[in-house]
Amino acid sequence: MTVKIDPHTAEQMIRRGTNESEIKEVLETKDEIDAKYGRKKKQKYFHSITTGVVSITKRRKLK
Repeated sequence: MTVKIDPHTAEQMIRRGTNESEIKEVLETKDEIDAKYGRKKKQKYFHSITTGVVSITKRRKLK
């Protein structure tokens, strides 16, 4: 799977102590759940000292 990470997401990854392989794992293995504002998200709790929750929210496409 190819993942395109925008600059804001890259900053958040550093701040949250996560990495691209964890992002890919969440995208490939988790089901979508409802999030705020009619969005969908996927998340997983990683049990390590540096990493907490990886939560990926799908934005609505603008017309």
